[in-house]
Amino acid sequence: ASLAIHYLEAAYHLAQSIQSAHSLALMYEYPQHSNHLVPTEIYAAFEWFKAAAEGGHVPSMAELALCYELGCGVVQSDEASLDWYMKAV
Repeated sequence: ASLAIHYLEAAYHLAQSIQSAHSLALMYEYPQHSNHLVPTEIYAAFEWFKAAAEGGHVPSMAELALCYELGCGVVQSDEASLDWYMKAV
């Protein structure tokens, strides 16, 4: 799993791959995306969802909105949540 994380991070940093950022976020947020090999880290998930969302990745926009709505990895904010949900549609 650490090798996969390394390559996904490299893809994001070297090629601005927003899909890699989204994949990293999913691995940190949802254990089943890494066959339970990566421990849940909601702060890391938030940061990767944010990177992908700011790059225009629509599913990450919706996930980021949910993070703001529930306060997962970030201070809860209805305003930020609504803003990201609106960008995702």
